[in-house]
Amino acid sequence: MKVRRLAIALTVLAAFLSAIPTAASSQEQEVDGVTSFSGLGGASSLTIPGEPAFTTEGTDVIGTFTSSTTGEISFDVTGCHTTLFGMTSTCRTAGSPLNNTVEFTGTFHMITANNKPAMLLTLNSYTMSGPFYSPLEIKGSLIGTVAAPACNVASTEMRVSFAGTGSIQNDKLYTGVNYFLTVNTEGHSAVEASWTIELILKSATSMKMTCQ
Repeated sequence: MKVRRLAIALTVLAAFLSAIPTAASSQEQEVDGVTSFSGLGGASSLTIPGEPAFTTEGTDVIGTFTSSTTGEISFDVTGCHTTLFGMTSTCRTAGSPLNNTVEFTGTFHMITANNKPAMLLTLNSYTMSGPFYSPLEIKGSLIGTVAAPACNVASTEMRVSFAGTGSIQNDKLYTGVNYFLTVNTEGHSAVEASWTIELILKSATSMKMTCQ
């Protein structure tokens, strides 16, 4: 009788576990057929609490896959400026060649966020400065949704949309952890910030995202 009860209990437990949906936020997305890509981003905005909005006109992107789910990425942002007390101020990083240009690097990880294919960017810390505001140290991570192509569809182009509401990024949760950008200004604690931009990434060969 005890054996029979144990067998029934195990059957019920197995049925219960099989009914639990797999947590989509814990899934990676494999991208096959591509080793490197380049891309462009249109106008973008960086929103920081207590600071004027920073806007840019364009972005050049270069990336390399080091595995089917992860890789390295670099950004060259142009036309960066902000308006402070009625005056237009430039944005610039230490290594950028000109005023109004910002350069930074990081890594990317293809994931699932809110049941959608997504890209998790983790940026190396960089400092942006201008003549009318204190230097801003920017670092952290942010998540963007893959708008195209659809899962299991081969394409030479991928569109990734990063969006925020105010200074809060719309998508932040992955594997139970919130990922977001932080900005430090001189003499102040780090605050959460958002970056809104759509990236169009292109490859010489067709890439296909195998969604889990």
